[in-house]
Amino acid sequence: MTAEHRKLGVPRPVILILLALTLYYSFEFRTLRIDLSPGWFRDEGTYIEITRRLIHAQLQFGAINVTFVGPYMTHPPVYFLLASLYLKITRPDMYSFRMFNALLGVLATLLIFFLGHEAGRYKDESDESPNLYAETLGLLAAFFFAIHKDAVTYNRMGFPYNLYLVEAVLVAWFTLRYLRKRDFLWCLLACFVAAIALMTVYYAIVFLPFLFLVILSMKKPKHFWALAIIPLPLLFFLCFMAFSGTPGFWDDINVLRKDASTGPLFYTLYHYHDFFQTGLTYFIGMAGLFLIKRKSAGKYLFILYLLMMHIVLRRYDTIIRFVHYPVIPLLPFVALGCAAFALFCWNSIYTSRPAFALLLIPIILASYLSIYQVKHGIWGKFYSPLEFCMTKNVQDTYDVAIHLKNKIRPNDLVISNSQIWSLLPGRNAEISQSLAFEGKKVDFYKNALSRERFLFSPAIENAAFVIMDNLTDQWKLIPPDNPQAPLRDAIFKIEKNWILFLEKGEYRVYKNPNRPQQKS
Repeated sequence: MTAEHRKLGVPRPVILILLALTLYYSFEFRTLRIDLSPGWFRDEGTYIEITRRLIHAQLQFGAINVTFVGPYMTHPPVYFLLASLYLKITRPDMYSFRMFNALLGVLATLLIFFLGHEAGRYKDESDESPNLYAETLGLLAAFFFAIHKDAVTYNRMGFPYNLYLVEAVLVAWFTLRYLRKRDFLWCLLACFVAAIALMTVYYAIVFLPFLFLVILSMKKPKHFWALAIIPLPLLFFLCFMAFSGTPGFWDDINVLRKDASTGPLFYTLYHYHDFFQTGLTYFIGMAGLFLIKRKSAGKYLFILYLLMMHIVLRRYDTIIRFVHYPVIPLLPFVALGCAAFALFCWNSIYTSRPAFALLLIPIILASYLSIYQVKHGIWGKFYSPLEFCMTKNVQDTYDVAIHLKNKIRPNDLVISNSQIWSLLPGRNAEISQSLAFEGKKVDFYKNALSRERFLFSPAIENAAFVIMDNLTDQWKLIPPDNPQAPLRDAIFKIEKNWILFLEKGEYRVYKNPNRPQQKS
C-alpha cells in the first residue's frame, strides 16, 4: 500500500478482498431462488401493487385510492417511487420487486463495513491512516449482517424497511463522522438522509431527537437549524396531498394521528421481553455496542438503537413474536455489536490457536447453516410466525394464475388477496374492500370509507371469481360475536352459493354462478 493510500485511509488489500467475498455471499444469500423462497407475504402484495400502479402514475390499491397515510398502507412514497423506477427498467413482477430489495440488502452490507470502520476509529480526528481494529470491526459487522438469518430472510422480501435500513446506516455513519471530524458537512448529510428516510417510513422520525442529542452534546452546539431539513420534505408532501383534494386524506390523517399516539410504558416493556425472545444475537448486539473501543461511537449508536427499537415496540398491537419485520433497520447495529463482542472476546483470550478456533468455529457453522437453508429453501422455520398470511407454495400461485388468465376478461373483477394480483388481468380487489364498500368495518378498514374513495365497485356479487387461500381459511375461524365476523360470513356464503371452479394446493377458486357466459 502506498503512502498516499495510507493517508487516505484506504483499507489493507486483504481486508478489501475479504470484503468483496462478504459482498458476494451477501448477494448469493439474498438472490438465490428469490421468487420462490420464502412464500409470498400478504404485505408484499400490497406494496408491489402500489409500486406497479405508480409506474402508470396511479395512486391505487385494488379498488381504493392511496393516500400514503391510510391504515392499509401507511408509508410515504419514496420507497415506492424508487421501486417503480426499477420495475420499469426490468419487469413489473414479484421477482424484480424482490430483487430490488435484495440489492438494497447488499448495499447495506457494504455501508455497514464503512459504519464499523468509522465506529472503530478512536484516534485523533485528523488521523486517517489504516486502523486494523476499525477495518476488522467493519468487516466482521458486514459479515454478520450478510449471514444473519433475519437480515437474509427480510432482504429477500419486498418491504419499505429495506430502504429504511440503508438510510439508517447512512445516518449513523455520517453522524459518527460529524462527531469525530466536527465538520458541519457531515451533519448536513445526516439530516438530508434523515429527511429522505422520513419520506420512506414514518418510523424515521426517531432521527430528529437523535440528531438533536448529537448536536446538543457538542462543546459549542450551533447547528440546530439543520434539523429543520428533516421534516420539510414530508410536510411539503402532506400539504400537496391535502390541497390536491385527495379523497379520504383527512380521514386517514385522523386515523394515523390516533395510531401514532404514544402507548403506555408497560406496552413497550412487555414487547421488549418478546423482542429478546426472537434471538440471542439481538441481546449480544445491543450489549456489544458498549464494547466498541471508541466509546462515544458505541454510546450514540446505542441511543439510536434504543430509539428505533422503542418506536417499533411501543404500540399496543405490535407483538414481536408474531410480526417482527419492522426491526429490519435494527439489524446493522445488531451486527456491529456482535462484531465488537467478537473482537472483545478475541482480545480477551488472544493467546493461542485453540482460542482462535473457539471464535472461528461458530462463525463457520453460522455460514454453513445460512448456505444450507438458502440452498434447500427451508424458510418455513424462519417464517412460521407469519405463515397465517403467507403463500407457502408459490408454484401453486403461478399455476392458478395461468389457469385463470384466459378466462378473465379486461373488465372482470377478481376478488383475492393481493399476492396474486400482479399475475392476473382484469380488475382486482380484496374481500375486505368489498365489505368496506358495503359499509362494514373489517380488517384494515376499521373506519367508514366514503364512496368517492372507490375507483370502481368491488361488490362481491359483481365478481367473476373469488380466490380463497390460507389467510381466508384463518378468517373462517373468527368467532360470530367478533367485530371481524363479516369476513367469516362472506367466505361461508361464497363457499355455499358459488361454484368451486378450481382447487390447487392452498387455493380454491370460486366462480360466480350468475356470471354471463363468455362468448367463444
